[in-house]
Amino acid sequence: MNSKKQIMLECLKGNMTYGIPWAPRMDIWYYGNSYRNTLPEKFKDLKLRQIIKKMGVTYNKILPDFADGYTLKAVEDRLLGVFASKDVPYEIILDDSIKRVVNEKNDGLVEINYQTPKGHLKGVFKMDEELKRGGSTLPPIKEYLIKTDEDYSKAADIFSSIKIIPKPENYQRLLEKIGDDGYPPLYGHLAASPMQAILRDLMNPTTFFIEYKLNFKKLLELCDVLEKFLLDIIYSILQSFPKFPVIVWGGNYDSMLTFPPFFKEHILPFLNKVCEIIHEREGLVISHCDGENAQLLNLYRESGIDILQAVNLKPMVKNDYREIRESLRPDQVIMGGIPSIILLDSLFSDSQFMDFLKEFRKSYRKGEPLLLEVSDNVPPDANLNRLEIIGEFVETL
Repeated sequence: MNSKKQIMLECLKGNMTYGIPWAPRMDIWYYGNSYRNTLPEKFKDLKLRQIIKKMGVTYNKILPDFADGYTLKAVEDRLLGVFASKDVPYEIILDDSIKRVVNEKNDGLVEINYQTPKGHLKGVFKMDEELKRGGSTLPPIKEYLIKTDEDYSKAADIFSSIKIIPKPENYQRLLEKIGDDGYPPLYGHLAASPMQAILRDLMNPTTFFIEYKLNFKKLLELCDVLEKFLLDIIYSILQSFPKFPVIVWGGNYDSMLTFPPFFKEHILPFLNKVCEIIHEREGLVISHCDGENAQLLNLYRESGIDILQAVNLKPMVKNDYREIRESLRPDQVIMGGIPSIILLDSLFSDSQFMDFLKEFRKSYRKGEPLLLEVSDNVPPDANLNRLEIIGEFVETL
């Protein structure tokens, strides 16, 4: 009999011979309820893997625990868009010319100062009670590093001096932890391109688009530095895992923020370059497409993305399953399909929940490459009975 790990991997390849895996991401649900001490009685003394095994679903570890159990060490370079999590198969080392000073402040605010040869950069993120109660492990940025013209060269100093060190033992440990219950991909980076890295992690979005109009040359100069940094990440992963790597690259696209002309000019070319590098190793690329994708679907079709992960449907976004499926290449795998809000009693009645499943059944055509998961994750207040119903539902598709 094929294990859940084998079935999930075959599905990621587009082989639906063994059926549709049901793989809800339970991390955030688990972290939130553990922190609030609200785990259901039957799960009180169980670890996440034990809970997943008891539920009978596939273990979905698409993204890392960025904060590594809410440890400051794991997120001290969060303002650079990198994490020292035990789930990440590489680490960064700053050059001796760069000094990092961490200052924990009130209300969960963490101030990071980087002293560079050209001066210091300061930013702030938040890892507070609200983050932990919600189960998220990705601290939001409250003050970005790049705020003035002078900050570009300081940021370039940091990124040009970073060394990427492979940590294959992290991934091996993750494989052992999950065992045959699922197939974890290798985490690369959530910025699909240098320009998206600036927009995501280095600059306030409003400031970014002002700079995009007024200071485009400086953005491009920083992109040159970030291109090498991002490629170094890919090559460090491939150094450790040269055969059939399945890598998460890019994500959090949105029809408004990463609007089509921007995506086509500043994300797609580098994204496709990364895809080509991975495909040369017979690998697969997973991209975290959790936003409003309506205007980007044709560009996804042009991309080398193999698996579109965390794909959401109406009513959370504009498109239903059929519209999305027919906009993509037939070989591109959709990973997602269950909007998180339909699991919440406060937002969806039982009859509305069942109506959604009925509509999904009408839209799906047998054999289409699909891995069913909750988009983006199972919320802490989810009705777990509905997860069981979906598990039974997927067997009938």
